[in-house]
Amino acid sequence: MTARTPRIVLAIDPGSVVTGWSVIESQGNRVTLRASGVIRAGRQSLTGRLELLYTEISGLIATHSPTEGAIEGLYVHRHADAALKLGHARAAALLAMRHGGLSITAYEPSVVKKSVTGTGRATKEQVHAMVSRLVREPIPGPLDASDAVAIGLCHLQQNPRLRRGPL
Repeated sequence: MTARTPRIVLAIDPGSVVTGWSVIESQGNRVTLRASGVIRAGRQSLTGRLELLYTEISGLIATHSPTEGAIEGLYVHRHADAALKLGHARAAALLAMRHGGLSITAYEPSVVKKSVTGTGRATKEQVHAMVSRLVREPIPGPLDASDAVAIGLCHLQQNPRLRRGPL
C-alpha cells in the first residue's frame, strides 16, 4: 500500500460475553477512529454467543470495508474454563474476519499496552486514557472498546518486519 492508499483496520478484543471492536483508518500520518463499540453476547448458551459474535463481526466488515484485521493474542488465564471460552470467542472472531477476506495479525496484550502507553503493565484505565488522547476524542462505552482501539493503533504502529505475521 502507498501512503495515499488508506489502511482500514478492524481490531477485536475478544470476549465470550463482551467483545470490544474498533475501526481505524490510517492515511499517511493521519489516523482517524471511524467507529468503536462492544458486542454484548448476554447470557445465552456458548454456541449462541459464538454465533452472535460471528454474525456481528461479519456485519462490521460489510459496513466498514476494512482492509486488515488485528486481534488480541492468546494469554495465560488463571481459570481453565474462562480461557477455553475466550479461545472459542477468539476463534469465532478469527473465522468471521478470515471469511471477510481480511489478513489478520495478533498482538500480545503486553505489546499492545507498551505500544500505546509505553509500558507493558499498564492498567485498562491507563490504556483507555492514552487511547483517548491518541485519537483526540473520548472512547465511549466499556473498557473493552478502548482496548480494541489500542489493538488497532498497535497494529498501525508496528514495523511490518516485527509483526508476528498473518494468522
